[in-house]
Amino acid sequence: MPAPPLSVAFLPERHRLGAVVHRIEASRRAYPLLQLAELFLSRPEFHVVRIEVVPSGSAETAGNAGADTPLPRLHQCTACGVVFTSAELAREHILGSHLDRWFDVREAAEEPPAGQFAFVARCPFTGRLIGPPNHHSFAEAVAEAYAEARSGISLADYRSRLEMVRDPAVIEQWRQDYARRRVYVRRDRPDAPPLSRTAARQALQTELVPRCVSASSRVIISGAVAEQVTDPAIRAVLRAAWNREQRFPATMMNALRPALRHMRLHMFKAAGHYTYVTAIHPAPMAPDHAIPPIREALSYLAAHPGVQRETMAADVLRDRAHDEAARAELFGHLSWLIEKGHVIEYFDGSLAVPSAPPTAHRLRDGATTPTEAEPSA
Repeated sequence: MPAPPLSVAFLPERHRLGAVVHRIEASRRAYPLLQLAELFLSRPEFHVVRIEVVPSGSAETAGNAGADTPLPRLHQCTACGVVFTSAELAREHILGSHLDRWFDVREAAEEPPAGQFAFVARCPFTGRLIGPPNHHSFAEAVAEAYAEARSGISLADYRSRLEMVRDPAVIEQWRQDYARRRVYVRRDRPDAPPLSRTAARQALQTELVPRCVSASSRVIISGAVAEQVTDPAIRAVLRAAWNREQRFPATMMNALRPALRHMRLHMFKAAGHYTYVTAIHPAPMAPDHAIPPIREALSYLAAHPGVQRETMAADVLRDRAHDEAARAELFGHLSWLIEKGHVIEYFDGSLAVPSAPPTAHRLRDGATTPTEAEPSA
């Protein structure tokens, strides 16, 4: 079946987002939104991935399907969160990866099989010893070995490729392995008779799998789970989306904007078009209305955007640049200006004054009042 068209977006993990916001608030500095997006993409535990089925394979058309045209479904394993394009793939994943979730695996200690065995069958793909065709467990062992091999061929073709080994040492090895074979006991029914792997898979498929697969046209998984996706169609889409995000983190930046605003952070433009995030709302202040030391600091920063504290102290204080009292007074005024938003301190320690809010004819993104647009610095 062809894979449904998918849209992929990368979003910040909620708890990591809270920690980053707390750090921004404590630092009182402004950080580039681009740098924050790259931070959340840097480690799998820092982000989540939203995968959505869309009618034409593009994010712009998501949600435009008619009410009478149901979207294809994604099938998710509720045990680990991995996503598939079909229910069959999801069931095979559960049977192959989560058998131990519902069954305790034990070793059956018993006497080795008695009787005369001329040869034993061996799997050509895994090397597993299956057993002699004249033993009562042969058919079940073949089915189990076939499922384990995942060769991609039919069961009949698999049986025709089995290797028949006549070596007495190999036959004896099978006897010993059979005496120590694994059995499966239901965790919710510990007193029930133990089952073979094939019987356990059958019980899992008929009773438990239907409860372990959810279907939806939109799923959100962690970055770590996204790395474990094995479905070829979804994996290809994820890889392409990740490569685009590494070139420019558009979906992460789009997700961060409303999330950071919701957490009461502010954004403004600087250096032409770069967006910065801060916990302090930029508030331009006219130097003419300030006391002399504040006026001098504002005038200097307006003429020297991007200057560092030490350079400012040397230029403003001149021969008093090493006077601790003078430095404390200057930096005290500077801290007050930063706290009130009259001066912006960037993530690298550079300083600048915010510019006046944009006028109505320069508003962007559909804003109708100056407070709706991002100010600039």
